[in-house]
Amino acid sequence: MEQTRAANESNWSTIKSAVHRRWDEISDEELDSLDQSAAKVVDLLADRYHISPKDAEERLHAAVLEEEDRSHAISEVQAAEIRFESDGGRVVPSYQEFHESHDMYRARVYPENPH
Repeated sequence: MEQTRAANESNWSTIKSAVHRRWDEISDEELDSLDQSAAKVVDLLADRYHISPKDAEERLHAAVLEEEDRSHAISEVQAAEIRFESDGGRVVPSYQEFHESHDMYRARVYPENPH
């Protein structure tokens, strides 16, 4: 329960999102009645789904990690979009694309000595 408790106090919104994504039949009202306690979420999952508290804790922990990964991925996409927009919508080529285009340019300008 320590893993879940550590994630609990600082990430209640993440826990709620994870619960809704995995166990969509648990209502907001039920979660709000749990006083932002991950231990109570574990108890609710164990009782509702007839699983052991340890199993419920492991499943909740996995759901929270999955939700954090999803949030991180969304943040990365948003940051990339901001960089793209702030660069005037210009797509910056990769290192390999740059060198391939540079090699093609050199071959065209200096046909006898492309490299």
